[in-house]
Amino acid sequence: MIYNTPSKYRRGFGDTLIGCCDEALKHGRTANGIYIKNEMTFNFRRYELEKMKSAIDNIGTHVYVWCEAMRHHDGIPESKNEWLYDKENNVGLLCDEIISLIEGVKKYDKNIFLKIKEKESNSES
Repeated sequence: MIYNTPSKYRRGFGDTLIGCCDEALKHGRTANGIYIKNEMTFNFRRYELEKMKSAIDNIGTHVYVWCEAMRHHDGIPESKNEWLYDKENNVGLLCDEIISLIEGVKKYDKNIFLKIKEKESNSES
């Protein structure tokens, strides 16, 4: 998508999008390497998942702003406008789906953490 748009947008928006993708990937990989053993690891993993979610949300927002800039300032033909809208919509839907999956992981993690806490309190008794 980056290379099928006017070159004046590639550097700013393209670089920003690639940076957000890199950031999301980095935080996702970091979170994936953290195993919940106690409250500290639970909180650290949750923090990394939130950073990942934020980067994914930024991707959707930047694509929207980028596409709006092209629509309003470049006088693109109707056929290209439809293509652009479809791409923008697809990216937004994928971002929403990924964010939903991250929320599911956080919910699962919370259940794991509560089980660990319960097991610890039972062993202390």
